Amino acid sequence: MKVLITGATGFVGINTVKKLSRVHDVSVFVRNRKLAEGYFQDTVKIKLGDVRDIESLKRAFNDKFDAVLHIAGVISAHNLEKLYQVNRFGCKNVAQVAKERGVCNFVYVSSLAARGPDGVWHPISHYGNSKRLGELEIINSFGDKNLKIIRPPIIFGPHDRGTFPLFKLASRGVYPIIDRVYSFLYVEKLSEILKGLLEYRTEKLEFFYASSFTVAFTELAACLKRVSGKKGFKLKLPLSLIKLAAHFSTKSSPFTKDKVREIEPEAWSCDSKTVESSLNIEPSVDMCEAIKETFDWYRTNGWL
Repeated sequence: MKVLITGATGFVGINTVKKLSRVHDVSVFVRNRKLAEGYFQDTVKIKLGDVRDIESLKRAFNDKFDAVLHIAGVISAHNLEKLYQVNRFGCKNVAQVAKERGVCNFVYVSSLAARGPDGVWHPISHYGNSKRLGELEIINSFGDKNLKIIRPPIIFGPHDRGTFPLFKLASRGVYPIIDRVYSFLYVEKLSEILKGLLEYRTEKLEFFYASSFTVAFTELAACLKRVSGKKGFKLKLPLSLIKLAAHFSTKSSPFTKDKVREIEPEAWSCDSKTVESSLNIEPSVDMCEAIKETFDWYRTNGWL
């Protein structure tokens, strides 16, 4: 299968491209050729461009593709114009060109934020809203035949900078506690699911969720403590303190006003029943084993 993957040099993209390039003919659509060459060497074909630039997408589609895996997106809401340009209109551009060039297999990596927290069922943040609008643009531009959208929860694993601060603090014996329940998805399992979705054919639009495990933050902290081997101490973070930190947030801060909107609800959870039955994949993993593998990667690669 000839597959075009956007967002290949991001955290999820790196892991997924390495898996897919072993079994499919993969091209990556990236803004930085040197970065892509560093990650993938000569295992993929590199197409340069930006999802906001529809002409660069048209050039990339000069090659004929059987499928598109759209991963590219912006997570931070520091720049709202860029957030919506990439997450909404970037989706529109990719889907539109894919449709025009006769692609009949489309997989989009959205976010649980597009669904919203437990019991709410609608986006509550700019990030979630931008991902939901992106979904709608794809549905409108590409159509709903053989279109598969997955809404992952918090993703972690090798190359991830989003959850890295938790591992960094744990390596120093500090274990933050938030009185919340979250689903997590190990990136190795997500890449396996994305491979399965590309190979899965449907005659309609289908949404999927996947979770490696769903835990209270206290359980996660206990696992981080066990894996790190540091005695340390638990640090409870009340919502009021997180809100205060958001007022002084910088581009590197994990607590922005938009992120606080997502932290306020008590739970963000999902299950894997549909994806398991459709793809015959078991996304659940042993929590501490996955955390250990991630810890080991950070250490081996000099992050810790």
